[in-house]
Amino acid sequence: MQFIKRLEYWITGEPKWASQLQEIEDRVDHEINTLLTDTDDKCLEKVLTTLKDRRSALHIQPEFTHLIVSVCGQILAFGSAGVGLMVAFANKIPAFTPFWKSIISVSVLFYLDVMLIALFALVLFFLQSRSRYPFLFLKKLGNTAPYFYMETLKRERSITLWWPLHTPSSIFAFNRLYLDDLKNYVEYSVNETERDKLKIELRQIYLLINYQGFLDHYEMQLGHVFLYGFIGSIGSLVFLYKFFL
Repeated sequence: MQFIKRLEYWITGEPKWASQLQEIEDRVDHEINTLLTDTDDKCLEKVLTTLKDRRSALHIQPEFTHLIVSVCGQILAFGSAGVGLMVAFANKIPAFTPFWKSIISVSVLFYLDVMLIALFALVLFFLQSRSRYPFLFLKKLGNTAPYFYMETLKRERSITLWWPLHTPSSIFAFNRLYLDDLKNYVEYSVNETERDKLKIELRQIYLLINYQGFLDHYEMQLGHVFLYGFIGSIGSLVFLYKFFL
């Protein structure tokens, strides 16, 4: 776990900006607390109801990502089957006429191009799935305690505790933290005031809006890679057909 943290710090350069970002976060947190403290209870209740209605109306599901990923998977699957078919009948290709040899060559090059685009789109999708949203690097305002595990659960849980295979020591360590977190969660829920609820709802809806933005842009990136790559493949097919057939 320490190695992963060091690697993450080395990639992001966190030690260089962490202290400065912490100061900004503390200032913003203080300003938010001051604003909520100066607001009367009746107004707090009204704002809390409005925020809950807005949050329930948010749409944060990707529209076309699963379709693009499915199409890319099918392209790679058919391409793999085509490679096997070509290997099986490779000894019969020399008997074809030059025209059909050219047709087969152009078709193979075109589909290999499409397969590379599909593979690149899938790699981009997996990178997007693995990415850690920048606001999660914040210590206070980057996630919310009742809704997201990174704030609700102790951050000292090492990555090994989430592995599918457990040892007796990992079971003990996980359940010890689980019970501590359960106690803290119950205490937090019981002692939570209306101002605390409003602050959490404000942070949560703003987090969801940012998350919605990431999903939308990730989806556009995938769509652009697939669309423009496929258009480029069509263009290369026309070029090859015109100049080599």
